[in-house]
Amino acid sequence: MAVRGSVFAFEVVERLYLGGSSRHVSTRCDWVAWPQCIAKTTISDQFEALQRLQATNVLDDMASRLSANPGGVKSGAYTVNSGAVYGTQTLQTAATCSSSVSLPALDLCEWNRALIGASVLQGGVGQAAPLNARGCIEVGPNSGSGEVVIRVAVAWQGLAPSAAPSITCGSGVYGDDRYRRVLFRDVAVR
Repeated sequence: MAVRGSVFAFEVVERLYLGGSSRHVSTRCDWVAWPQCIAKTTISDQFEALQRLQATNVLDDMASRLSANPGGVKSGAYTVNSGAVYGTQTLQTAATCSSSVSLPALDLCEWNRALIGASVLQGGVGQAAPLNARGCIEVGPNSGSGEVVIRVAVAWQGLAPSAAPSITCGSGVYGDDRYRRVLFRDVAVR
């Protein structure tokens, strides 16, 4: 808290760690407006935390699907459309997904639905996913031990600028890449 004349001011500082980078946001509030300032900062922080939780859930879902189907991973069925970005595709119905001809196709269809937020629809718009979520699946770094490594990433739009992530999933989608948040996981199967 700092004193400036007869007006008290304080600074709200937050530090977030996203994908190995940190964001430092400083918000100046005067003493009179501090309740509204704290409320705004708290709501923003809560929304960012909710977005990260939703992204983590979607990421964990696909990582589990890959781990459960090593045959599909080894055959390249999950990376056959290398460079495909999920979460932008037409919202498939649950019936469309269930009619998929293979387990990897079913997994990818259901993951796309999760990225769009199809489990909770309001006015035809998915509500149960991070803001403008995108998902990427690509061949990951070589493990050197005979394992097949698949990198799964989920990107979404943050509310405030941060350091741009080095992972390319969702790059260029949100205008300024400093608004892009990305979580990823490398899944290794034998």
